[in-house]
Amino acid sequence: FFSPADVLNLVSIDPEDPTAEREGPVSLKAQVPFGQHNAYLYLIANDILHPAEIGIAPKVELVIGGYELGLGGLYQKGLAPKAMVTVTGPLGDLDLFGEAVVQYGSDYGIEDRWLFSGSAGATYLNPDWNLLLCCQYFNNRAGDLAYTGRHYLAASASWSKIFDSDVSLSLLYLANLADGSGMVQPSISWALLEHATLSLGARLPYGEAGDEYAPMGLAPGFWIGATLGAGKF
Repeated sequence: FFSPADVLNLVSIDPEDPTAEREGPVSLKAQVPFGQHNAYLYLIANDILHPAEIGIAPKVELVIGGYELGLGGLYQKGLAPKAMVTVTGPLGDLDLFGEAVVQYGSDYGIEDRWLFSGSAGATYLNPDWNLLLCCQYFNNRAGDLAYTGRHYLAASASWSKIFDSDVSLSLLYLANLADGSGMVQPSISWALLEHATLSLGARLPYGEAGDEYAPMGLAPGFWIGATLGAGKF
């Protein structure tokens, strides 16, 4: 739902559609594997005719036991320099993940001091029941225009092919813990044919009018959709 350590993409993750494709910069990527580990170097070519405008982002991924540790950074003219760390790995039946970013100043020139962002979460998958549970906390840095609050919580549950049927259920919860607003989004889908699915859902916000997840106050919304092959309408 949130990825503060993603310092390359130009568009933040949409928590309501976290798997959607996002726009990235024009870049050149070099990868050097060593053992189980990998080293990367990205050159971000904002203006290849002016070398001072080219950004640089090194990263190394280290496999330590059953965990993967990532260390990296970004330096680009006009943006706040950033350093990041990521970690992923199992704990029993859970898959844990965490990200942290330290930067000096913001990309919007609002503050000129050290800023921190961090996120941690867990996922649980039961393949026998086709059940997936996810939960994530996000501590936002000040001056980030993508999110107006400082503390966020997101959770989701999806149950596919319920009892070997063509029906699936999902539930999404998003909350801005700073302003007290949130949104619950239940949905149900029915696979009519092999490549045709009908979906029905609701968006149920709470909070005061003007809050992030309740801009119109307690104004629920409902939707219906269908997919046919690779299309959607």
